[in-house]
Amino acid sequence: MSKKKHPTKQANKLAAPTVSKVVAAHDCTGCSACVALCAKAHAISMRPNAEGFLEPVIDFKKCNHCGKCYRYCHVVQRKAYQAHLIPHQQASTDPNAPQHHNEAHPGFTQRYFALSLKPDFKQLYGAATTGVGFVLAHRFVRSGDVVVGCRLNSSTNEAEHVIARTPEEVLPFCGSKYVQSNKHAVMAEVKSLLQAGTPVLFLGTPCEIAGVTTLCSTLKPEAKDRLFTVDLICHGVPSPLSLKLYAQDAAKELGSITGINFRVFLPQSPDWRNMFIGLKGTKQQIVQHCRQNHYYTAFLENWSLRPSCYHCPYTNLNRPSDLTIGDFWNIERLLPQFPYALLGTSQVLVNSKHGVTLFNLLHNHIRHVQEVPAQMVLQSNYLLHDPMALPPERALFFAALKEQQSTVAAVNTVLAHIKTQHQTSS
Repeated sequence: MSKKKHPTKQANKLAAPTVSKVVAAHDCTGCSACVALCAKAHAISMRPNAEGFLEPVIDFKKCNHCGKCYRYCHVVQRKAYQAHLIPHQQASTDPNAPQHHNEAHPGFTQRYFALSLKPDFKQLYGAATTGVGFVLAHRFVRSGDVVVGCRLNSSTNEAEHVIARTPEEVLPFCGSKYVQSNKHAVMAEVKSLLQAGTPVLFLGTPCEIAGVTTLCSTLKPEAKDRLFTVDLICHGVPSPLSLKLYAQDAAKELGSITGINFRVFLPQSPDWRNMFIGLKGTKQQIVQHCRQNHYYTAFLENWSLRPSCYHCPYTNLNRPSDLTIGDFWNIERLLPQFPYALLGTSQVLVNSKHGVTLFNLLHNHIRHVQEVPAQMVLQSNYLLHDPMALPPERALFFAALKEQQSTVAAVNTVLAHIKTQHQTSS
């Protein structure tokens, strides 16, 4: 006689919430951890939505309603934490305030540094600021370990996270990629590597780090301890569709686009605050100042960002990673005696014991470092205060992008709209 399933337990299983509830609320960050959690059932896949952002789509014919995608979603977990456990913490701008403690790493007191590396890696590989992330990745693979980082696929003009095991494979990670990346199957691969005993260094945006960390929370302690994470102080992630269509726009003049450099290092303009974008086509190549470029304009004006970026929970000192890196803006004013300041200076936030290990890997590459208070870090970078404000022009930008299938045309549409409004109001 076959054993019947208890009707109440079966009903509870079928009623388990899914990650689709997160997507519906525009909270999904596209980290792809839920796809790795569903690796056995293969019920979840990442697909582009109408704005070009990848989001999880559930095949309910394959879904067994286990609810893992919801329970281990970093967005859901963080909301529950903030709502029911501990009030959201933020570092005070009061110079007499106590040292900040990161809620993601309880018991560890963060430390903050202004850091300039020796120019060897920067000059050889074109690092945007000082190349901290690249140096860490380089050291990791030289030790026989594995690095997961973001590269720009020159054949598709798509940012993607991939695994690197050699210094040559790390090279594409160097430099900024101002677009959201496709994680493909890399999250599941990270989990497998950690289980197999391989240390992994994962570099990405805060929400990507939160995703991989939450995913790996299901592992045994010794496996979790092999994961090292570095997050970037993030402006927000533009739509991959906006980059794809911009490459098509640029190809009309330059030929098929074979390379995009979002922060070109110009020897004749060594001041790292001057940001340029470089485009290489089959016919010719150009370098433009960011404010003269349509794609950059949409990015800097926040028209092309993912919806979750406008209420990002990581625009503060509560970092999900072991180490945080970013540009140390206004250092010439905040630390006027800091040498090499305008040649590129990084902010480095050490958030955990693993972060100390990573920071120590930089030792032989540092030309100057100075510890600074949390208040100075906050004064330097507005991205550590609040999320980007949702601009009223965002809806118009994406409507024009969809209708005209051109990033240049969409930006021009928004600029014309702003000009008309300004003329009307004056």
